[in-house]
Amino acid sequence: KNQQLLDLSFVTLSPVTVTLSMQNYALMMAIVTSTSEAWEANTFNGSIIDPVQEEKALSSGEIEKIRNIASELEKTDIETGSAEIEVMMRGNSTVASHSSHVSTPNYRKRIISAKTTLPETTLVVINDLQGLDEALFKVTMQSCVWGADVSVDETKKDNTIFHVHTNTNILADYFDSNTKLWEPFLLKPWEIDIKASRGKKQGSKRMMTTLDVESHPCQVSFSEQLLISLRGASSMWSLYSKTSKKALDILDDINASMNGSRKSLFPFMKAKASFSARAMTTTMPYGVENRSGYTIIFDVNGKKQQSPDGTTTLFSFPPSQGDGIGGCRTYGQDTTYKKQVDVLVDDQCIRIAHLDDEINQPMKAHPLGNNRTI
Repeated sequence: KNQQLLDLSFVTLSPVTVTLSMQNYALMMAIVTSTSEAWEANTFNGSIIDPVQEEKALSSGEIEKIRNIASELEKTDIETGSAEIEVMMRGNSTVASHSSHVSTPNYRKRIISAKTTLPETTLVVINDLQGLDEALFKVTMQSCVWGADVSVDETKKDNTIFHVHTNTNILADYFDSNTKLWEPFLLKPWEIDIKASRGKKQGSKRMMTTLDVESHPCQVSFSEQLLISLRGASSMWSLYSKTSKKALDILDDINASMNGSRKSLFPFMKAKASFSARAMTTTMPYGVENRSGYTIIFDVNGKKQQSPDGTTTLFSFPPSQGDGIGGCRTYGQDTTYKKQVDVLVDDQCIRIAHLDDEINQPMKAHPLGNNRTI
């Protein structure tokens, strides 16, 4: 048949949720930067520092033994068929590798078919810089079906033809920081169908590429809270980027003043890494501001903390349990547990059943006894 067929399929029956936080993105960029700097340190003065070169070279006797073994194996392969022989080299040895011819099928046409089916995929973007823990928006693709067929004919000049088809429904919500609830950005699911193909048009010898996008009505609704949240996240990221760049530039100037000696590179690389770690502020989105005249104790999930009068104590709730190991960040209507806080004032307990429900609510009075109210 002189053609090769490759069929790839990816199907999942469980929903897929991807959470992207700005702090994790900053950490990922720091890791990439540190990796590139480590490579630059290993190529100091234009020469690559390879620890393998420091190993002892093979002796002439070892080289001769390897050549004899390779020769015997090559004779065996000629008798039984064909195979590949690889000779390992160590250090600066000059042993050459030998390989016999391996016959492989010569396909004239290759066909690749790929299919993907996802019932529900959600991307959640979170702003957790400067101690915040606030969702920005989420985008959900429902009933996503993607298929592609690619054919490559080695005997023709214009040898690649393909057909790609994608169909999905898109939902989008934004997080209202005032109500701590998800609000719809798209009022109705936005159905979109995309087709792309390349091939010969009927009755013509010329190749043609077409792209067909069919979009159903898209109804959008949002409030100023979305713009405020995006603007705030943008400002925080800009401040973080400028501060990081300024500090790293200072470190680079100090390193340059030391004539860039190799011994000075690694300490400053560690200083950059420690600075990046310090820049990641621990997320503490909640706080107790005590102006009561008493020292209070508040209990969050069995963990008690003390807040003296005239101080502000920050705290956070642990993430909800996910399907696997560890926690899962949830916000608004997706939160399945109550954020309960018990505040102890002079042996009197004030219980807040769900802290998010008290946001933007008027102040409340709680009697403590003996004509005292807080």
